[in-house]
Amino acid sequence: MDSYKVDLRGMTSDVVSHHWVLADDFFSAVQGLDIVNGHVDATLRVTRKSEGFDLDFRFEGTVQVECIRCSELMDWPIHAHCNVAARLGDEDDDDGEVLTVAEYPGVADLSWQMYSLLALEIPIRHAHPDGECNPQVMAMLSTAPDDNRPADPRWAALQQLKTKSNNQE
Repeated sequence: MDSYKVDLRGMTSDVVSHHWVLADDFFSAVQGLDIVNGHVDATLRVTRKSEGFDLDFRFEGTVQVECIRCSELMDWPIHAHCNVAARLGDEDDDDGEVLTVAEYPGVADLSWQMYSLLALEIPIRHAHPDGECNPQVMAMLSTAPDDNRPADPRWAALQQLKTKSNNQE
């Protein structure tokens, strides 16, 4: 994962650009829970500012995630532009607003940062378009339970207590 490290402290110019292709090996190394694999072009433009650094990320490509209905893999397009403020400090920290990189050595490992930004581009409810889920799984999910089976007698006793309680009110 060394290729995703950026030396902020050693920048020799005020603007530096980086480009990566985030492929299956990247996603398996990061071991995130949301994205299984993918192919994403990632571009980073680092601009030194008086108070720190501006990290300007651009992502274009496709990732694979599990469909929440049928659990089959599905492609999810990624077109994202994200800005992250960074600064040098005493120790590495990401408080959600500013990425702090330990001044010594002053090198930011951006692999998890990029994964997190990509994961934020995926909605919580991601599913295949209607009709594209695995038909076998959807058939199993749509079968109604057998309503003719006898109820557990413990539930019947609880139902009697509930009915008795409602009648007393």
